[in-house]
Amino acid sequence: MSSELEPPNSLVVSLASYIWAGLGSPKVAERWQYAHVIRSVVELNWTKLLEALVVRAETGTATPFVDERLEFYVWHAYQWLLIGLARGGLLNPTGLRAAIPLLQH
Repeated sequence: MSSELEPPNSLVVSLASYIWAGLGSPKVAERWQYAHVIRSVVELNWTKLLEALVVRAETGTATPFVDERLEFYVWHAYQWLLIGLARGGLLNPTGLRAAIPLLQH
């Protein structure tokens, strides 16, 4: 088995990769559901998960959950991550602290 297909050692990093993959889904209904997950992460102030999601966004990878050769995954994931962040930030603006570097970029 290729080392690229091995899941990350951290549960939070694995969850972030799975969520990132869902944000990039080719199905709009799935992307919308994962945007709500992001909204909930912000509202609950789950900093560790949001930090791991920011790393996924900065690297554009969600190995082993996504085929890295398909660029639409990354563009969809960025768009729906930002939608989720915006919606979560309406109720808990301080929950966005971990995403500040990404948002400034």
